[in-house]
Amino acid sequence: MFRTIALTFVLLATSTSYADLTCQKLFDGKEVRRDTEVWLEKDNSARKDWVRSENHMVFEDLHKLIYKKVQTLFKKIMDVPKVLIALPTLKNKSEITLQDQGLSKPKEVVLTRKDLSREVLISTFQWSRKGTFNFVSMTISPGERFLTVTAAENGTIDDFRVIVYDLYNRKILTDNLSATHEHMIEVAAVHDTTIVWLSEIQFAVSSESGTITYDIKDIKGEAQVIETEKNDGNIIGSKGGVTLMNVNGKDLYYQIGKPPMSTDQMAISSIIGTFGEDIYLLNRGAGLWGEVIKATRRTDDPATADLSVVLPESNYVTDKAYKLDETHIALARYLGADRRIDILDLTTNLISHSFSAPPSSAITDIKLKNLGSQLELTLSSPVIEKKTFTYDLDHNEYIKADPEIEMMTLNGIRYVSEYLSIASKDGTLVPTRIVHKKDFAQDGSASGLSWTYGGFGANGYLYPSFNNINLEYLKNGGVIIAPGVRGGSEFGEPWHVAGKLDHKQNVIDDLNSVIEHLQREKYIDRKKTISTGWSNGGMVVAAAAMQRPDLYALVVPGAGVQDYLDTIKTDKRYQGWKFEYGDPYGPDRLFMKRVGPVSLAQQGKGQGPIWFYVGGTNDSRVNPSNSHKAAFAAQKSYANPSRVRRLTMKNSGHWMTSQLYQDVIAWGSQSIIWSYIFTTAGMNSIL
Repeated sequence: MFRTIALTFVLLATSTSYADLTCQKLFDGKEVRRDTEVWLEKDNSARKDWVRSENHMVFEDLHKLIYKKVQTLFKKIMDVPKVLIALPTLKNKSEITLQDQGLSKPKEVVLTRKDLSREVLISTFQWSRKGTFNFVSMTISPGERFLTVTAAENGTIDDFRVIVYDLYNRKILTDNLSATHEHMIEVAAVHDTTIVWLSEIQFAVSSESGTITYDIKDIKGEAQVIETEKNDGNIIGSKGGVTLMNVNGKDLYYQIGKPPMSTDQMAISSIIGTFGEDIYLLNRGAGLWGEVIKATRRTDDPATADLSVVLPESNYVTDKAYKLDETHIALARYLGADRRIDILDLTTNLISHSFSAPPSSAITDIKLKNLGSQLELTLSSPVIEKKTFTYDLDHNEYIKADPEIEMMTLNGIRYVSEYLSIASKDGTLVPTRIVHKKDFAQDGSASGLSWTYGGFGANGYLYPSFNNINLEYLKNGGVIIAPGVRGGSEFGEPWHVAGKLDHKQNVIDDLNSVIEHLQREKYIDRKKTISTGWSNGGMVVAAAAMQRPDLYALVVPGAGVQDYLDTIKTDKRYQGWKFEYGDPYGPDRLFMKRVGPVSLAQQGKGQGPIWFYVGGTNDSRVNPSNSHKAAFAAQKSYANPSRVRRLTMKNSGHWMTSQLYQDVIAWGSQSIIWSYIFTTAGMNSIL
């Protein structure tokens, strides 16, 4: 009651009422510049009170949902010690590991000796920080004296600290190298905050906006970390003793013990490895992606490299490449739902072997064994997190194994992956993966949970992966739906182009067509159909459900770019998103307002699904006001406001449900989100 009175007072004090905050019509051709929701863009008392009120309604809902069961389930799944990263050391035949001890317990960097004795080097509990503080990655110097540990802070994925640890003296040299000072304020992701060693006493820290080089120097008998250089380049990749940086338009190749070499040519995405004196790279450029390139140091000018194409691009997208031996590379490739492994013979520059990847599983590693006649394939499926198989290249078969059965069987229960081609509104076939129990009854009674991304040329969810909570959903009879909608890279760059800018409607049509088909063919029940997506995917699922509210029972847009027309004011990164979404202050505004979720919410037609907008207060990618405004607009436009919910988690960032970054917050937010999902799915007996 007090919160309601306080909010009313604030609105009256600014001569504004709830009625005045309703949204302008945008499709009548007489658009008026709308500033009616500015109060939700800024950190003011009105917004704070509204957020508290919305969170309160969510927590009130939990009494009606199966929250206690879901909470218990998450504790069971997450409160398990596990090794996240392992760095074997050659000198002492020991191992340094990053270990997660479980919920509300520390992450630890642990030295395990040959005799299995254990020493904790550093722990997250050594630091007292506001919000969360978690170790996420490690590197070790070539001589194995120094260790770097990257830690994420404050619930975001863009605020990092680099800790430098002296293994000889068991001492922290610094814990305050920041990846968010002015020079690096625009870190894209944890994987972009790369750390590489250029020598035993020199390392570089990279983000999307620049690289800083540090030296470890002996000053008055004490090792200290000194910043030596800043530049506007970035680290493209580091593997097998090779580091590739791009500085001022030139690619620079660093090899320990050798002078750096450069080339003016760019668009290299990853290092495959060194083969003799040559460096092989995978180029995922602007075409269909996937040519293999060789960098050769010039004999007359050792500081310069010549690039040559070893294997040109094909219709297949090359996702990953693995060095097998000095003359062979394994390529993991795909085209839509078709996935395969090609072996490139460097003596001929031709494909020597080609075979299909197991449909149900993702490939996480490929190694050569037995003098080149066999491959060791490590797979991950929606049912089994990790398992290794041996493939005989001479006989083109797996040795004493059937991965399709073994990777989809758990505790005697068989699951299957189906790949369907479903026609979108314009007739384009959309590849779609669905996963369910083998004895699934196609009678229209099952719940369906769809995961969608559809943007920025990124792989969505079409290809298999393991997720332990998705597995619980499958165990209880659910159907996981993963449509390869346009906007992604499932068919290379043309598929991306077909889902960006004024083609963004195609992405929305693809998702709605897939869901409508599965309901019509009785794979899933409309009353139990759940749609979720995050970031760009949060925008896609919200817009799709706004256009076809009749298809969904529950929609969970996470941290989405909901306010197409105004987000440029609140999202500092939007200038880098224009190539994907458009410029709302130019001609693009016409098509943008037709797909923007806030704009669509203003045109709400009454009753719809349950809308559950979720996100974090510390979202450094997409301003939380996007989801605030979308939820508010939906509340005003749909017949029953109680069907619209907004959850805003404190000390939480863009991936608020990621276990990697935030154990406790992830556990709390996921428990709440999945309470809505399991309840909507009718899975009351999840334990």
